[in-house]
Amino acid sequence: MVNSSIISFSVTLLSAFFGGLGGYYLSRSRSWATKVLFILVGIALYLPYQVVLIPLVQLMAKTKLALTHFGLITSYLILNVPLASVLMGTFFLSIPRELEEAAEVDGANKIQIFFRIVSPIALPAYASTAIIVFTQVWNEFLLALTLSTPRTTTIQVKLAEVKGSYVALYNLQMAAALISVSIPLIFFLVLGNYFIRGILAGALKG
Repeated sequence: MVNSSIISFSVTLLSAFFGGLGGYYLSRSRSWATKVLFILVGIALYLPYQVVLIPLVQLMAKTKLALTHFGLITSYLILNVPLASVLMGTFFLSIPRELEEAAEVDGANKIQIFFRIVSPIALPAYASTAIIVFTQVWNEFLLALTLSTPRTTTIQVKLAEVKGSYVALYNLQMAAALISVSIPLIFFLVLGNYFIRGILAGALKG
C-alpha cells in the first residue's frame, strides 16, 4: 500500500499541475494547430493504453528507469497528463476571458493570471481531475506488473497474489480488497464535494 500511495499521489499531483498548464494553453491559444492538437489528444484518449505499452516499457528500459518508483511515476505521467490536459482545458473554456482581460489591464502577466485568478476558480476541475487520475493509477494492474519488482510492487499486484493456486482463500481476498479500496475512498470523501461541483460545471457549460 505504501508503494501505491507514493506512486498514485505523486502522479495525481503532477498530472493535475501539468494538466492545468497544458489545458490552459490549449484553451487559450488561438492557433489552428493547437485546436487540431486538442482534438487529436481527445481522440487518442479513446485508445487503450495497451497500444503504447511495449514502446513505453522499451523506453523505460533504455533510460534505466524500469523497475523503479520513478519509472512507474514517469510512465503513469505519460499516460495521464494528456487526459488531465483535456479535462482541465474543457473547464477553462467555460471561464470568461473578461476576467483575464481585466487582470491584464491591472498589470498582471500570464503567470499571475493563471495562478491567482484562473486556478482558484478551477479548483473543482482540479479535484475532479485528481480523483479520476488517482483512481486510474491506483487500480492499474498491467503496467505495474510489467515495470515493478517486489520492492516497488503496487497493491493491485499484491491483491492478485493473494489468490491461491489450488485453494480459494475468500477471507483473505475480501480482506485484501477492503484494504485496497480504503485509500481511494478516503481520497474521494475529502474531495467529493469539489468533484461534484466540477462535474456539474462541465455539464452546465454553455
